[in-house]
Amino acid sequence: MNNIDQLATYRALGHIRASGGIDHFLRIPEVAEQLGLKRIQFEARPELVAQLENACVMLDVSKREFLESALVDAIERAEQKFLAVYREATGEDFKG
Repeated sequence: MNNIDQLATYRALGHIRASGGIDHFLRIPEVAEQLGLKRIQFEARPELVAQLENACVMLDVSKREFLESALVDAIERAEQKFLAVYREATGEDFKG
C-alpha cells in the first residue's frame, strides 16, 4: 500500500470510528439481516472476559471488532497449519 492509500485508509477508518463505526449499524436487526450476518456466541470464564475487555480498551476497539479479527486470524492459521501438515505427511494436497 502506498503512502496516499495508507493516509486515506487511516482517515476513513478514523471517521468511521468517530461516528460509532459499523457496530452502531449492526445493532439494527434489519441491517444485520440484509447483510446476512449470523451471531456467534459462547460462555467464557470471567478471567478470559476480563482479558478480552482489557485488550479492547488497550486497542480502542469494540469486542465485536476484536473477536472478528481474532477469529479470522485463527481460522486462517488453523487452515494453513492443517494443510501444511497434511501435505508434509502425505505428499498430497488435502481434497476435503
